[in-house]
Amino acid sequence: MMPQIFVIFFGIISGINSQQSYFSLPSRLRFTRGEFPVPLFYQASSPTSAPASRTDLQQQFTDIFNWSKDLVNDSRFKGCPVPNISDISNASPKSSLFFGLNPQHRMAAMRLRSILNDEKNLEKKICLAGALRDLPGINPNAWIRGVFGAYFSTSELFSFNAPPLVEVMPNIFLSREALQTAREQGNNPDQSARGCTVVDGRVGSDNGIENVLWYFREDLQVNSFHLNWHLIYPINGPTKADRQGELFYFSHHSHLARYHAERLSLGLSQIAPLFIDHNTVVGEQYNSHLDDTNSGQTWTPRRANILVQDTLFENMVGAPPFITVANQSELIARVVDSIRRGELLLPNRQGAVLLDSRTGVDLLGDLIEATTYTINGDYYGSFGFHNEGHVLLGFIEDPQNVTGLPPGVMAEVATAMRDPIFYRYHTAVDQVFDVYKELLVPYQRDGGELPLRWEGIDITQFHVTQDDATLPANRLTTFFTQNTFELSRGLDFQGSGVQGNVGACVTQLNHNLFTYTIDMNRAPTLGSGTATVRIFMAPRFNERGERYSILDQRKLFFMMDLFRVELQPGLNRITRRSTESSLTITPPSDTSSETRYCGCGWPNHMLLPRGTEAGMPFDLFVMLTNGNEDTVRSTGQPPQAGQCAPAPIYCGRMNDTYPDARPMGYPFDRLPYAVASADAYGLSDVPRYVATLEEYVAGIGNIAIAEVTITHVGSTAAVLQSQNILSTNLNPSQADGITGQDNTIRRRRARKRARVASPLPRPQGNSETSSSFAYYFRSR
Repeated sequence: MMPQIFVIFFGIISGINSQQSYFSLPSRLRFTRGEFPVPLFYQASSPTSAPASRTDLQQQFTDIFNWSKDLVNDSRFKGCPVPNISDISNASPKSSLFFGLNPQHRMAAMRLRSILNDEKNLEKKICLAGALRDLPGINPNAWIRGVFGAYFSTSELFSFNAPPLVEVMPNIFLSREALQTAREQGNNPDQSARGCTVVDGRVGSDNGIENVLWYFREDLQVNSFHLNWHLIYPINGPTKADRQGELFYFSHHSHLARYHAERLSLGLSQIAPLFIDHNTVVGEQYNSHLDDTNSGQTWTPRRANILVQDTLFENMVGAPPFITVANQSELIARVVDSIRRGELLLPNRQGAVLLDSRTGVDLLGDLIEATTYTINGDYYGSFGFHNEGHVLLGFIEDPQNVTGLPPGVMAEVATAMRDPIFYRYHTAVDQVFDVYKELLVPYQRDGGELPLRWEGIDITQFHVTQDDATLPANRLTTFFTQNTFELSRGLDFQGSGVQGNVGACVTQLNHNLFTYTIDMNRAPTLGSGTATVRIFMAPRFNERGERYSILDQRKLFFMMDLFRVELQPGLNRITRRSTESSLTITPPSDTSSETRYCGCGWPNHMLLPRGTEAGMPFDLFVMLTNGNEDTVRSTGQPPQAGQCAPAPIYCGRMNDTYPDARPMGYPFDRLPYAVASADAYGLSDVPRYVATLEEYVAGIGNIAIAEVTITHVGSTAAVLQSQNILSTNLNPSQADGITGQDNTIRRRRARKRARVASPLPRPQGNSETSSSFAYYFRSR
C-alpha cells in the first residue's frame, strides 16, 4: 500500500511543480460553470500486448484526429498515464472559445505540447495524445494546437502522416453555412446520395467590394499555412528557433506583396497602412461567417467605421493584458526611435545591442511580434506592439467587455488572414521594419557587403514555359478549380458519429504547370561550382498603368523559388518545375495514402497571382549567387527517404538552421544602389537611385529578368454558377452581389484615377495617423 501512496503523492507534487514552471495562474482562476475537475493523476492499466508495428502506430496516430471515434473506450489509449492537467483546464476551459492571443489559452496549448514532447517513447507519446483528447478538462482547440505543435517539433512523431488541419478542424476554416450543409449531407444514411458542399465567395457577399478577394484571404490552405507557421514558431516557445524573428518579418512581408498583386489583378488600389492611434477609425466591415463548434459561439463581425478604443477585460479567463491605444503608439515610437539610433536598449540600463546589418532584423522581429525572446519587454512591450494591435482590432466591437461579445477573427492566427484589415495593419508593421532596412547600406554591383555581381557567371537566356506547348514562352495562365476535402473526421468536436465520406468542394485559384529555363555560362576559372538560384516576381505596372520605379517595386517582389545547383564549366542549362518550388507544398488527394503531407508551406495552387482576363504584365527575376557562401551547415538530421520537410522559404528546416545565409528577401530587402547623375548644371556627380529594374540589373551577368504575362481564364461568376454541386443556402440578392462586381470595380477604377496621388519612394504616414505619430515616418 505504501508504494502506491508514494507514487500518487509524488505525482501530485510533480504536477504542482510542473504547473508552477509553466504558469503562474492567479488564484481567481477557477473551474467555470459546466466544467468538472479532472484527476491530478490518471493511471490506466498497463499495456500487456506486444509493441505495436509502425503500420498500427500510423493508424493509431491517424485515429486521434477523427472526432467521430470514441477514444475513451478505445483500448489502444488506456495504457498510458495522464499527468496533472488542472492547470490546463483552468487556463483554457473545455467549452470556451479558444483564441491564440489569449495568453492563458496559448500557454495551455504549449503545456500540452510540452507534455507530449517530454514523453520520449513514441508508442506512449501517441497513446498519451489520444488519452488526453476527450478528458473533461481539455479544450479540443488547445489539444489540436498542442498535438500539432509536438508533431512539428518532434522528428519521431513527424515521421508519421498527419491529416491537413482543414480536415481536422474545418469549423475554423469553413463558414457556418457550408458546415451546416455538410452536416445535413453527413446525416443522410444513403451515402451514394450525398452531395459535395460547395465553398466559394457567395457567403461573404455582405463584405462589400473587398469580397472579390475571398479566394485569397479565405483560402483554406492559406489560413492553414498561417496557423502551421505559428505552431512551428510560437511566440512562447521553449527555445528560440534559428532566425525566427527574421522569418516573421519576411513571411508577412511576402504575403503583403502577394496580396498587393491580387489587388492589382482586380483593379483595386494599393494597400493603405493602418497605424493605430487615438483617432483611428476602421472603415472596412467584415463578417467571417465562422462559428466555433466547440463553444457554440460566433466570431464577432465588425461593422464599418468603428473607432479603435482601449481594451479592458473583466470576468474573462486568461484575458489579454489591458491595452491602451496610447501605449501601442508609444511602443511603436520607441521601436522606431531605437532603429534610427541603430541600437536596442537592454533592461535595467545595462547598455544597448547594435542593430547590425545581419542580425538586426531578427532582433526586431522578436521584439515587434513579440516572442518570449524579446530583448527588453519592459521598455518595448513584453506583449509586443504587433500582438497588441491584433487584440485592439480583434476586440474592436466590445473593447471594454461590456456585452461579453466574443472576439473577431483578428484575435486568432488561424482566422486573422481572412480579414481585409489584417493586410492594412501588417502593412503598417512592415513599414516599421522597412525603416531599419532603409538605413542599411544598399547592395552594390561590386564591393561592399554581399555585392550583386558574381564574376564568372553570365546568364544568356531566361524564360518560363507552360506545359501547354501551344502557348508561347513567358505566358502563364490561371483559373478557378474545385478541389475536394474530406470533412467527416472533423465535423464537430462532440463526436458526430458520421459514417462515410462528407466532401467539401472548395473553389480555389490554380494555374497551369510551368517550367523555368535558365541558360548560362560558367567561366572555367570560377572557383565555386555551386550556385543558389533565386527567383522572384512582381507586378510591372501600378494601378494607373505606370511603370514601377525600383524604389517602389522592390517592396512588391515575392519569392517564387530558392534552390541550389551544381554548375559545370562552360554552358549550362538549368530547368526547374513549378511543382518543385521550395516555397510551396501540395496536400495529398487522399490523406489516408502514403503521400507525405508536410503542413507548413505556401499552397502550391496559389503560387501564381490571378492576373487579368486581358493579361497582366509581371517582371520575373532570377539571380545566381555563390552557393559556397550561401550554404548554412545543418545542425539536425536530414529528412530520410519518404519523410517530408516543411517548404523552407517561409518555414525553414524543422528544428534546424535556416538553409540560406543571405538576408531573407535578398537583394530586394534594401534600397537599390545609387549612380552618378547630371544635375541642372550638367554636373555628373549628383547621386541618385537607379530608376527601374532594367537599370538595376544592367551589366550584372548573374541576374536576368523576363517580362511575363499572366492571363486569367474564366470569370468568378462562372465558377460560382457551377452545376451538379451542392450549394449553401443563399438568397438571390447575395448571388447578385457577386455577379455584379465587375461594374463596381470599374466605378472604383474611375474614382481612383481622379484621386490617387503619386506614390512616394519612402514610407509615409496615412490619413488615419495623427500628425504627431506620422513624424516617425517622414522621409529622411
